[in-house]
Amino acid sequence: MPDDKRPEDSQQEAQFDAIAAAAELSEAMAAKDGEAAETGSSDNYIAMLESEIEQLNALVEKRNRQLRAADERATQAQEDVAQAEERLQRASAKELEQRSRALLSEMLDVLDDLDRAIEAARERQGDAPSELLLGVELVHRRFLAALQSRGVSEIAAMGQPFDATVHDAVSMVPVPDAAQDGKVIAVTRNGYLIGDAVLRPAGVVVGKKA
Repeated sequence: MPDDKRPEDSQQEAQFDAIAAAAELSEAMAAKDGEAAETGSSDNYIAMLESEIEQLNALVEKRNRQLRAADERATQAQEDVAQAEERLQRASAKELEQRSRALLSEMLDVLDDLDRAIEAARERQGDAPSELLLGVELVHRRFLAALQSRGVSEIAAMGQPFDATVHDAVSMVPVPDAAQDGKVIAVTRNGYLIGDAVLRPAGVVVGKKA
């Protein structure tokens, strides 16, 4: 069967195929460019997110540092308050002790006056004490009992070895007896303790072997 296709038809088909191929290539390139653009946009978005995350992390760390600093300041403030309260308590206790000692010292002066009055009255009256002397001795005993109820006790002195922590040597006297060397042979003023602390040392005369 003879081929009825003319040369003009073959050229048109060839031209048509070339145009189609060019169109497909153009579409393929456009699609590739679109994918590249989308990929680039995604990369930029990820980079932006990473930057924001870093900023948020930095902000969180800053806030954490501020919180730690605030907590340290609060802790220090609590310690300062506790120390201030402790100092105040010590100061109050010390002030109270000082006032108590001052008051008791004044009471000891009164007790000394009673001691001297009793001693003088005994020297004058001998073995027949008057009612006045007996009354003064009663006041003396009550006064001493009141001091003892507040923790005050008399310091042992007469005949005791001299102890500088509780005795105040007003003088030293030569003694012939070696047994009296370094011992209290006379008391010029009674001494007193409050608890275990010296309220007033005893005034004493100490013997010294000649």
